[in-house]
Amino acid sequence: MSPTTSSPVPSKSNSFASFYQDPRFRTAVSRAAQLKVHQLIEAGSLRPGRPERDCRGNWKPRMDLVDDPSSPNIIAIFELPGVKNENISLQIKEKRLMVFGKRVDPYSEALSAALAAVSSSQDQKSARTDATEVDQASSRGNARSSPPPNSQDPAVKSSASRSIHELRYGSFFRSVTVPEGIKQSEVTAGIQDGMLTVTWPRIPAGARHLGATKISDTPIETMANQPMLRA
Repeated sequence: MSPTTSSPVPSKSNSFASFYQDPRFRTAVSRAAQLKVHQLIEAGSLRPGRPERDCRGNWKPRMDLVDDPSSPNIIAIFELPGVKNENISLQIKEKRLMVFGKRVDPYSEALSAALAAVSSSQDQKSARTDATEVDQASSRGNARSSPPPNSQDPAVKSSASRSIHELRYGSFFRSVTVPEGIKQSEVTAGIQDGMLTVTWPRIPAGARHLGATKISDTPIETMANQPMLRA
């Protein structure tokens, strides 16, 4: 009886590796991934990213651009609720109007002010205690100082948290292209009810008078509590 020989059984790992290297398999996986992404976009669960060249800041305010061909001006309206006038800056540079600033979290701001008041009160109390102890110790010839206030004091430390945190705070940035030659002196801005309205001429004054214009990098100051600007 002659011995029989058996062929080696390929391992599952080697089989999968060779299967993955098959161009047809990789093409099928790529098409399936593209189809899934397309389905998510159609369902509104996924949005394609559109990064801007000048993207800065933690968030970008929404904007409406009013471009009426019959009007000599162009108007941009920026949605900035909760942003104080002193925290908004406008600047023209390289044919772009840039709007930037910050929105402060009112809860964190109030909490910081309260903690600062508590800390100041404790410092004053500690200073009075130190002065009393120094006077008493000096009479005994053994001066000593009191320990610093405990930073873990419940009156100083807050453990409050938010179960829902959807609002965006911190720095923001948004930019829009403006006609070449626009000077910052030609741009007007006003804010009311959290809506910033910025107006600039469709045709720069320099172009209308055939003169040269130099763009300054000095920020534009906004006017608080002004009515909506009209073209």
